[in-house]
Amino acid sequence: LLRTDGGYQGIDRAYRRPPQTTAEILHPDRYLNNSVVLKDPPDPLKGLPPEAADYNEVYSDSFGEFVVSTWLSPGLMPVPASQVASGWAGDRLMLLRSPAAGKFICLWSTIWIDEPAAKRFFDGVEKMLTARFGAAPVRSGDSAIFTAAHPLKVTVTRSGDSVMMSFVE
Repeated sequence: LLRTDGGYQGIDRAYRRPPQTTAEILHPDRYLNNSVVLKDPPDPLKGLPPEAADYNEVYSDSFGEFVVSTWLSPGLMPVPASQVASGWAGDRLMLLRSPAAGKFICLWSTIWIDEPAAKRFFDGVEKMLTARFGAAPVRSGDSAIFTAAHPLKVTVTRSGDSVMMSFVE
């Protein structure tokens, strides 16, 4: 594709500015046109439950569009999962540990190209987690809380073009 669109100059440009995200690899047309939308996700610590104020960060990373699609696949099947994930614009995952209790909390903040993409992701997460846990969440507006039939309390909240999740032991 690089050589077809730009000859060897296109390949040279790719070496000077290689893809930075899996979204640019999965959507080479967006990469070539510099049209991949990347945004800074909200601070994951905004999703920190009040009882976890003493937790310390032990890991932080970004998943990217490919991992988001893979994570959704068990509940949505691969094609719909990749369609949902294609609206990805950024994410930040943080793992926190309580020094006193030794418990962990995982916070995942995602941002999407627009509000409809965030809603598709929120709905996809709800469907995938319902299938995984075998129980529907408690819904309250744009929040879904999963507490039954598994050891984690999972909260998923959508606000505009972002979706925040917390996984609490």
